[in-house]
Amino acid sequence: MTTQPNGDASMLPMRFVRIASVVHAMLLTAYVIAILVGTPKLAPGPGNIIQGSDSQIYLFAARHWPWNPFAARVAPLYPLLVALVGRQIRLLIIAQTILWGSAWQWLARSTARLARQRVAQMAIVVVLLALSLAPELLIWNAAVASEGLSISCVVATFAAALTAIRHTGSRWWLIASGFLAVSTIGRDTNAIVAIGVIVVAAGVFVRRRQWRGAAVLSIVMCASAVVGSNALANQADPPRWFYPLQENIVERVTPVPEYLAWFTAHGMPQSAAVASLRPSYFYSRLRLEQGPEFAPFRAWLREHGQSVYFRFVLTHAKWQARSFIRDRGYVLLPSVALYAHQTQATPGRVFGWFGWLSFWRSAGLMWGWAALGIIAGAVGRLGWRRDDRTLRWMLVFAVATAALHAFVAYVGDYFEVGRHTLTANMQLRVALWIITLLIVDRNFGRIKTVSSSAGSIPQV
Repeated sequence: MTTQPNGDASMLPMRFVRIASVVHAMLLTAYVIAILVGTPKLAPGPGNIIQGSDSQIYLFAARHWPWNPFAARVAPLYPLLVALVGRQIRLLIIAQTILWGSAWQWLARSTARLARQRVAQMAIVVVLLALSLAPELLIWNAAVASEGLSISCVVATFAAALTAIRHTGSRWWLIASGFLAVSTIGRDTNAIVAIGVIVVAAGVFVRRRQWRGAAVLSIVMCASAVVGSNALANQADPPRWFYPLQENIVERVTPVPEYLAWFTAHGMPQSAAVASLRPSYFYSRLRLEQGPEFAPFRAWLREHGQSVYFRFVLTHAKWQARSFIRDRGYVLLPSVALYAHQTQATPGRVFGWFGWLSFWRSAGLMWGWAALGIIAGAVGRLGWRRDDRTLRWMLVFAVATAALHAFVAYVGDYFEVGRHTLTANMQLRVALWIITLLIVDRNFGRIKTVSSSAGSIPQV
C-alpha cells in the first residue's frame, strides 16, 4: 500500500483551474439565490426550498439529543448542521451549498493532479465540476434533507483518498477514513463503504507491518461510526428501519403468494389482513402503523421482522437481483420533477446541459460502463503506470462498493428508490469518470511517446 509523490503535480494548469472554480462557484451561487428569493404558490417556504415530512424531523432533531426516541428517527449528522446554523433554513441551504462546492472543487483538483497530460487535467476538472451541477445532484442543495450533505462527505472522502495516492505515509488515508466515518453517521447506508474499508484495513494490518497503526485507527473510526449509527437507529421509536421494512413487506412480499406464505411460515401474523391493504397502502398505511387491529403485526415486526426479512433476502437472492436489474432505471436515473414540481426548484436549462455532459441518462449505458470500468481498473496492462496499483484498486473498490451500496439501499427500501440510492449513484459515476479519464491520460501519454520516438530518425 505504498504511494509515491506525483512529480507532475506542478504541471496542473492553475489559471484554468481557478477560472473553472470561479465559474463553478458563480453557478452554485446563482442557483441558491434563485432558490432563496423564489415565491412559488404551493411551496411551504421560505423561497423555493424543498421540504417534506422528513424535513420536520430534522428540524425537531436539531433541538434534541440524538438519542431522543423521535430525533433518532433520522441520522444525526444533518440535524447537527441544522443546529449549527441556528435552525435558520436559508442559512442551512447556504451552508450545505458551501460544503458541496468545496468538496467537489477539492475532488476535481486532487484528481487532476493524478493526470500527466494538461488536456486530461483540464478535462477532469470540467467533467467533475459539471457532474456536481447536474440537476439530479444539484437539486438536493435546495432541500432540507440529508442527501446533499451525504454526497459532500463521500466526495470529500474520495478527494482525501486521491490526495493520499500522491503522498507517502498514512496521514491522508486516515483523513479519508475520518470523512467516511462522518458520512456514515450522515446516512445509514454509507456504512456499506465503511464496512468495506474495515475489511481492507484488516488485510493491510495483516500484510503490512509498517501500516498497522494506521489500519487500526481506520478500523476504529469506521467501526465506531457503523456501530454508533446502528445503535441510534435502534434507539428510535419506532426503530429507523421499521417503516421501510413495513413498506417492503406490503409492497414487495404480499403480491407474491409464495413469498407471503414464506413469511407466514416464519411467524408473521395477520398475513391476509396485511396483504389486503396493498392496493390502497398509501392511504391506509396509518391503519397499519397505528390501528389497534394491527398491533400483533407491529409487535412481530419489531421483534422478528428485521431478522426474518434478512433471511428472506439471502434465500431469495436471485429474485432480489432480478428485481434490481429490472428497476435499474429507478436506481441510476433518479427523478428531479418528483421533488420540485411544487417548489419550482428544478435547475434551469444551463444546468441541464451539465447533466447532458456528465450525468449520462441511460441505464443500459451505465451498466456497461460499470462492467468495463471494473475491468479497466483491474487490468494493469491497459496503460496504467507501474506505480498506479494502489490507485487502480482503490477505484475498483469504489465501483464495487457503490454497486453493493445501491443494491442494499434498493432492497432495504421500496419507495423513492432514486433518492435512497443517490449517494451510491454519485459514487459510481465519479469512480467511472476518473477511471475513464485517467486511462485516456495514460494511453495518450504512451502514444505521444511512441510517436515521438518514431519521428526521431538517426542521422547517418
